[in-house]
Amino acid sequence: MTWPLRVFSPVVLLAVCGLPLQAQEGGPAARTSRDSVFSAAQVQRGASVFQRACSQCHTREQFRGAAGFVRNWQGRSFLDVFQQLSSTMPNDNPGALPRRDYVDVMTYLLRESGYPEGPRDLPLTESSLKAVRIVPLAAPSGNQRYPSRQRP
Repeated sequence: MTWPLRVFSPVVLLAVCGLPLQAQEGGPAARTSRDSVFSAAQVQRGASVFQRACSQCHTREQFRGAAGFVRNWQGRSFLDVFQQLSSTMPNDNPGALPRRDYVDVMTYLLRESGYPEGPRDLPLTESSLKAVRIVPLAAPSGNQRYPSRQRP
């Protein structure tokens, strides 16, 4: 083996082998709440579930604008939000809804908080939910609070 191959082969090998590890640990390849990770159809299903199962105790206005949501969940995964919802809601019967309903409601709440939808549904698997982190809509600057999305 010539000297460039001896020197660069280990570097290339480490770089290639390190990519999956970065994605799992929240490195540059990790997905965030800003990456359009849920669909408009999923949000619509979530809105229906919210109306049916959540609106007796919660209003959608509670979730408009990202400041409160981000303060509570920043840096945590979608799995954390899912686990909280599914273990505590609805108040009178926690865990009563199907898994899909909890995930759909979560996407509805994220959309109401200003996060963008994309072309595909957020998968229901634990590993898929764990792979997405909650981040502010935009990086805060100075003393500004996190911006909320303007609604017509």
